[in-house]
Amino acid sequence: MRTAAVDSVVLSFPLRIVADDPYYGYYFIPAFVDHNDAYPDQLLDYYCGKRTYDMSSGYNHEGTDYCTWPLAWKRMAHDEVEVVAAASGVIVGKDDGYYDKNCTRSGDWNAVYIQHSDDSQAWYGHLKNGSLTQKSIGDSVTEGEYLGVVGSSGNSTGPHLHFEIHDSSGKVVDPYYGECNTTTDRSWWKDQPPYYESCINKVILTSNIPDIPDCPEDETTILDDKSQFAPGERIYISVFYRDILTDQTTDFTVQKPDGTTYFTWQFNSEEPYPAVFFYWYIDTPSDADNGRWLLQLTFNGQTYEHEFNMSPTLTPCPECSGSPVELTNVTFESGRNCECSDSASITIGTDVTIKSGATVTFKAPTVKLQSYFHAENGSTVNIKQQ
Repeated sequence: MRTAAVDSVVLSFPLRIVADDPYYGYYFIPAFVDHNDAYPDQLLDYYCGKRTYDMSSGYNHEGTDYCTWPLAWKRMAHDEVEVVAAASGVIVGKDDGYYDKNCTRSGDWNAVYIQHSDDSQAWYGHLKNGSLTQKSIGDSVTEGEYLGVVGSSGNSTGPHLHFEIHDSSGKVVDPYYGECNTTTDRSWWKDQPPYYESCINKVILTSNIPDIPDCPEDETTILDDKSQFAPGERIYISVFYRDILTDQTTDFTVQKPDGTTYFTWQFNSEEPYPAVFFYWYIDTPSDADNGRWLLQLTFNGQTYEHEFNMSPTLTPCPECSGSPVELTNVTFESGRNCECSDSASITIGTDVTIKSGATVTFKAPTVKLQSYFHAENGSTVNIKQQ
């Protein structure tokens, strides 16, 4: 085991979120440094687990990956998760100008390289094209200073930061202290987080069945969080977990505006996941009380709250029934996010109107458009073959 110098650098967290939408967490860790030099599929992380990877080429993962979760592509598009300097230092390298929406391992990455006062280096890779700091090689940066935006450039399958530390001799150092980390005898973090950080990152309510779109599609076409619903409408509740463990329990309660309980249920995870989402739905009564409703979730000792409103003036999404589906004489009203899906086909027939401000997704192997279909300016129509 190699001992780090007493005056070695200490690190703060290399990400920050700048989005103003409600969230509880915004990342998860799929891969730490691999401490098993054998390959392939010979894995060992600092905690003596297998949360890392290697490749048949002989590459063993040499950094920590922080993936934005959920809404990774949406967050990238809007510059919502920034990469910041984990420690003060001098810029010794920059790579920029490379494609940043990779879904497979290919191409060069965009990155910033910082050398610290102890001559160790931190590599910040897979950044968004054109987002890198305007500072030049040789300029100093301070701890917490902006370096770029999380992206998916280089050998990447989705937006994430690859954070890699090298000591003064160029050897890889895993900054997480643990029994199976032979690169250091201390944590390099100011405050090392636990291996498992079981929490809920985000709760999203929709009128449509939630799904994760194909890479690199922006998730908001399917996972657009809603706060307004009509009485009698079905509400889909998507919960995005980080580090959920086997048999961990989530308690759900839906409260009406007067504070009384409308519905409760409980969920127990059958398997552990570094990141996963599950969804449920509730059917609201046609005479649902108007006003503010409250969804409460209790998980791992923490309570999360998500508000939504019932409005009688809000027209529900038109019903898509039958197989194949044939729509005629229906209107998708402004403010609605609706989905119509079928395993056979959908025919959008006569007198179908999509109002400005409405979002409608049609999902079927075949979607047919007929005359007198009208989508107003400001509406969004998504047609997806499945």
